[in-house]
Amino acid sequence: VLDDLEHVDGRGLPRRLSEAAGDAGLVVAFTTVGCPLAQRYLPVLAELERAYGPRGVGFLLLDVGPATSVEA
Repeated sequence: VLDDLEHVDGRGLPRRLSEAAGDAGLVVAFTTVGCPLAQRYLPVLAELERAYGPRGVGFLLLDVGPATSVEA
């Protein structure tokens, strides 16, 4: 079992994975702002969140770009 890992949200606030997890699980996707592949799968993830979020699945998108600003 993974520890309850910490991350910083888009507003610069500290968060934990457990805050994003739903009762049925957690989907974690890694991306960067300029990634063309990510631009193609982000709409699919949004659709999945709309479909499965109400069923208890949490979704967390992590930007792993080294210098991505909040504005980006």
